Amino acid sequence: MARVVQFEIHAGDAKRMANFYQETFGWMFRQTDGPVPYWYVITGSDQDPGIHGGMLEREGVGGSTAPGFICTIDVESIDDALSRVERHGGKVSVPKFHIRKIGWSAYCQDCEGNVFRVLQREFCRRNAALKPET
Repeated sequence: MARVVQFEIHAGDAKRMANFYQETFGWMFRQTDGPVPYWYVITGSDQDPGIHGGMLEREGVGGSTAPGFICTIDVESIDDALSRVERHGGKVSVPKFHIRKIGWSAYCQDCEGNVFRVLQREFCRRNAALKPET
């Protein structure tokens, strides 16, 4: 079964947004050094229930803005997931792309136009020994 493993916040003003969540909930933000400005969002201890997230500037996903949170769904095979999305009335908004040391990802819309993201990780989730070193 595919599970939600991350959320993504799209922000018009990333600094203001980070400050809001830091001050309101105590979340921590760590900017990455990729081609697009992106921040990891740490929402608490890994020992507590919950998920972490990410934040990026709101530029639109698939030609539309994403006001709010986008959930990331962990999938075994991104190609199979994208095929199922289209077969069941959804749409692939941003075709699959590779994220170094993470895996393959794509943005989609469900049959009602809600945006979500799918992620196929590069390592085997069932065998932590296969996880690549960072």
